[in-house]
Amino acid sequence: MMHCTLLIPDLLPAVLRDAPDARPYTPCLSGLLARGNTGAAAPGSMESWLCDEFSVRRQHDWPVAPLTLAGDGGDAARGYWLRCDPVHFYTRQNRIYLSDAAGTPSAAESQGLVDALNTHFHTDGLLFYAGGNGRWYVRTETHSDLTTQPLSTAVERDIDTVMPTGADSRYWRSILNEVQMLLHAHPLNAEREMRGLPVFNSIWLWGGGTANAAGALSTETRYNRVWADEPLARALAAHTKVAASPLPPTTETVLAAGGDALVVIDAFRDAARDLQSWQKTIETFEQHWIAPCYAALKKRRIALLTLVVTDALHYRRIDITPANLWRWWRRLKSPAGYA
Repeated sequence: MMHCTLLIPDLLPAVLRDAPDARPYTPCLSGLLARGNTGAAAPGSMESWLCDEFSVRRQHDWPVAPLTLAGDGGDAARGYWLRCDPVHFYTRQNRIYLSDAAGTPSAAESQGLVDALNTHFHTDGLLFYAGGNGRWYVRTETHSDLTTQPLSTAVERDIDTVMPTGADSRYWRSILNEVQMLLHAHPLNAEREMRGLPVFNSIWLWGGGTANAAGALSTETRYNRVWADEPLARALAAHTKVAASPLPPTTETVLAAGGDALVVIDAFRDAARDLQSWQKTIETFEQHWIAPCYAALKKRRIALLTLVVTDALHYRRIDITPANLWRWWRRLKSPAGYA
């Protein structure tokens, strides 16, 4: 009998707090949320939960950059690495906000912009690296006293409230200012602007650390299979030598494999700020994932189903056993009621 853990970022986004009457047809999810054992909300993001689950020690940051760099073909053995993903800053009511409206740069755009950064910052001892799917990195030879916020936390936030802190934050803010001036003048962004596209006018610094963080990882983990497209989850699986597979379209592949499985479902990330998209996504999630898991619990194919629901600032864990499904006296409500 298996233990199946579903990690679901943004399943219950903040937009639902303004829409308490949203009622998607999700009877199985409503049943699991009502009848499971729900822990108190704890501070943290998806990234911090994953690192903690795989016994990664926090440095000043959770060291996401050196962990995901290996999956992107880089070598984190030397120096201190930060993620520096390309983003779009915009102004609203005299405040600066971070947006993902520019999307993901093409491989050619990434390489062109990163080459310009490396030319400019060569004498500063910084090395920029373009990884996959718009993930950028920067290396410095010396460790930085810097505490950052994940990109997922910073999106659509006033950046003054989520900027890096720590003894070296002033230095990195000055680097950020230079990057913004360089990107503003770059021909690739001028071309995007002519096509009516949002420009990549800044980077977001986060997830810093050194490669010795990987050495702090336990060589053992309770999971024997990870199903995910999410790069950090796959990087952690690779380090602990746990088999990792792309996220399948439905639960049946996971159930057939059995064991102690971690499944990362990140379909809600793009739907988290739009109620109509969220409702469509959650009904698909119910059909392809939750209803089959509910049935597997009833048939005792799953001994324990764990839902880990994260947002930008918190996560909650809900554990459900087959016996919990008989808690008929617990009133069902729409998932929106849990946001």
